[in-house]
Amino acid sequence: MKIFFQNLFRISRITVIILPFIILTVLIRKDLVLSGHLEFTYDFSQDSPVITNLFPANRLSEVFKIKDQASYW
Repeated sequence: MKIFFQNLFRISRITVIILPFIILTVLIRKDLVLSGHLEFTYDFSQDSPVITNLFPANRLSEVFKIKDQASYW
């Protein structure tokens, strides 16, 4: 009986040590895009937290002009 509890303690200790590393690895693989390809599906009926609304105000920025070329350099 004593050997059983020693083995149980050893297995539980190894599990407690290894389990956080396994969870961390799974979360990192989920967060990173290892394949280099990420695809989102946009539903136009509701807002998406990942993709901004698709209309020109969000896709275009203001045009900045340099008034005097000499003062630029």
